[in-house]
Amino acid sequence: MNMRPDIDIEKAAQMWNDGFTSSELSAEFGVKRDVIMGVIARNRPLFKPKRSDVDMEHAAKLWAQGWTMATIATRVGCSETKMRATTRKHRDLFPRRERASVLRERNWTAEDLERASKLWASGASAKDIGREFSVSKNGVLAIAFRHRDLFPLRNKAGHKAVRNSKPMASIMPVRRAVIVPDFGPEEPQIPATEYDLMRLPHAKTLVDLDPCECKWPLTAGGPFLFCAEVTEKRGPYCANHLERSLPARENRRVAA
Repeated sequence: MNMRPDIDIEKAAQMWNDGFTSSELSAEFGVKRDVIMGVIARNRPLFKPKRSDVDMEHAAKLWAQGWTMATIATRVGCSETKMRATTRKHRDLFPRRERASVLRERNWTAEDLERASKLWASGASAKDIGREFSVSKNGVLAIAFRHRDLFPLRNKAGHKAVRNSKPMASIMPVRRAVIVPDFGPEEPQIPATEYDLMRLPHAKTLVDLDPCECKWPLTAGGPFLFCAEVTEKRGPYCANHLERSLPARENRRVAA
């Protein structure tokens, strides 16, 4: 008997005989599936051969009763793919059935409804509940629709849908406060004099002023006209307007 140091042959044989597949054995012992198959081939007396034939009599009986393909495969101990191939190969034992009669008709009793409602509350899907009771998914949904007291509505995640009891706030336009800029205290108004009236015929617009001409405004608009008298030392105002502007400057300093 060929032994491998990294595989417990007795444990592997017991798992194989209990129904574990070679893939499950490879995952259990951390080796490749080919290694497991080699161990099985070299230790055939310990590893019983897998049942490859389907129990035709039992499967045909379940088929006649209207059980689903998946349920029959589970009952006879084979895969659904193999069971489907068997039904195609032996049409004398597995005659074609109408789609509506694939699943047997079920009379839902109070116990069935109670057990199904518990599965529904635990989060089981309609498909899983249908497999448990050998009915279709739509059949379970129809029962749930007719018995909403036992099968409350659920969201997509499978939990109970919680409705928000708080009313939605009405959408009201947001009124924004108008911010008025604060420009500080209003500038004192300097009254016009005879000198201003005398300079008015010689006044110029701001664009026409030269750097050495007085920039004292003579009008309040339409258009704005300035004194245009020659200034000293390139100052902003002429001698007359410079003297008149000094008291206003002193007042601003005192106010500050």
